[in-house]
Formats: sequence, C-alpha cells, structure tokens
Amino acid sequence: MSKNIGVMLLIGFIIGIFSLTSGLGQYEQPSSTAVNPEAAPAETIPAETAPSGESETQWLWGEVASVDAAAGKITVKYLDYDTDTEKQMEIISDAKTTFDNVKGLDEIKPQDTVSIDYAAGPIGAIIAKHISVEKIEIENMPQADVDNIMKEVPAEPSTPSPKQ
Repeated sequence: MSKNIGVMLLIGFIIGIFSLTSGLGQYEQPSSTAVNPEAAPAETIPAETAPSGESETQWLWGEVASVDAAAGKITVKYLDYDTDTEKQMEIISDAKTTFDNVKGLDEIKPQDTVSIDYAAGPIGAIIAKHISVEKIEIENMPQADVDNIMKEVPAEPSTPSPKQ
C-alpha cells in the first residue's frame, strides 16, 4: 500500500514539474482595445497587425448615424456590450469593400441597420471589408403580413413629444 502511495506521489510530482516548465500554469491577460467614448466622437482601433500584415477582421452591427459617400465614410451607432453604453464608430469604405442589398455607400441612409466586417488599417483607420444593409424582404411574404408591417410604419416622421 505504501508503495502505491509513493508511486502516486512521484507521478503527481512529475506532472507538476511538467506543467510548470511547459507554461500550462501561466495566465496571460488579454490586451484591451477599448476606447473612451468621450475622448473622440468616433472610435479608433489600434493598428495591431497579424504577421501577414493584415489586422484581424472584426464585426459590427448597428444603426447608421451618418453617411458621407463622397468621402467614403459611414458612422454607425452600436451598443458596446462590455460597458452597456451606446457608441459610434466611423468606418471607411474603399475600392475593396463589398456590399449586400445596396450597390454602394450612396444608397445607404441614416437609420438603416447595417452589419459590417472591418479591420484596422495601417494608421489606425477602420476599413470596411463588407457592408450588408438589412432590408425587409416582402416579395414572398403573405399580403396580410405586409399590411401589418405597413401599419406600423408612420406615414410621416413624427417628432417625439417633450417628457413631462
């Protein structure tokens, strides 16, 4: 019995030494790329690049705040789930940017909902790889459903009344 305990202690000691020397017991805290929203009107991301020279692709979903098609820029409002605050990010569209449901930035309007795949450029600019605009597909929808959706859309934009 004491021989079995000795063997178990020896095996445990060997495993402990192995885990310490191989780095299994080490913890590396992830780096943060969060930006203080009060510091700038639109978020910028550090241009930390992968060995291939391109940064990692990120994803953003939100509402379009503004579009400057001539400058190739779109500003998107989104919810930062880590801080539970609404933020804005300015994203640049270039010749490599692909689109779904629109042909280009000139067809995107404020209050459209977008999904954007992007990466940080070499000087910290955020470059869109793909922009998809969400559209309600009513082509194959039953007419009753279309009528219900249209009832929810106001005929004229309304101005919210002041809170009392």
